[in-house]
Amino acid sequence: MKGIVSFVFSRVFVVNMAVAILILIMLLFGTVWYLKSYTRFGESVTVRDLTGLTVTEVEEALEASKLAFVVYDSVFVPGKKPLTVVDQEPKPLSKVKENRVIYITINAAKPPKVALPDIFEKPFREASKKLQNAGLKLDSIIYKPSGINGNFVMDVLYAGRSINAGFRLPIGSRVDLVVSNGFGGPVEVPCLIGLSYGTSQILVTELGLTIAATVYDASVTDTMNAVIVKQIPAYQSGVILDAGAPIDLFFSQYLPDEIGNNPCPEGLIDSTTTEDGNIDDF
Repeated sequence: MKGIVSFVFSRVFVVNMAVAILILIMLLFGTVWYLKSYTRFGESVTVRDLTGLTVTEVEEALEASKLAFVVYDSVFVPGKKPLTVVDQEPKPLSKVKENRVIYITINAAKPPKVALPDIFEKPFREASKKLQNAGLKLDSIIYKPSGINGNFVMDVLYAGRSINAGFRLPIGSRVDLVVSNGFGGPVEVPCLIGLSYGTSQILVTELGLTIAATVYDASVTDTMNAVIVKQIPAYQSGVILDAGAPIDLFFSQYLPDEIGNNPCPEGLIDSTTTEDGNIDDF
């Protein structure tokens, strides 16, 4: 036992132990340094915004940043340039390591085709909703007298030609609907103030009337969300129109404060025309 104790406290043991500890510390620091160097700890690359670039432009842009990319998916986005980036992952301004793969989504060269839903003999409101859900748009409404009461779809036209349910056409295509005009009876002038074009179109069609002129003032930047601020003929209780009669609509981006919550008070005078019959303010 004394021999072991003497050896532990001997100069040789202490020197060897010190050398071993020093070597261990050097190995530890060497490993940490290597890992930091290999993984580039603390270093990162900012991902740039690739939206709107072609694949060739993406390759050139990422090469300078030492990043790679993969075309992950393709979709069709109306209004976007074909074969350009519409989405990416990681998102722009993200911090990533060099050689990280960026997954991009490309806008398809051609819109996919969808089948025309079965909207024949369906009420106009139902038919217009089915068209919207299918990714199609209503271009115009053609009224046709019929022996039934109500507004039902009698025919669908695409590029001037009749098409049947199931006919495949590019998503976003515009079609015309031939709608029954009921018995052609008179209707009361509707109040359209404050409505969007889409909502007013459905209401006017259900009443058997037609939209004639649509006028947008200088404030309109988004026609989809613009609202009607004037109509000709103006709403007046008891005023009757013949079936198919036209209504002119005037749009602004926002409803004026003076109209408030009562856009069509009883006995409203047509303020859209002057004494000489000319349209004012537009």
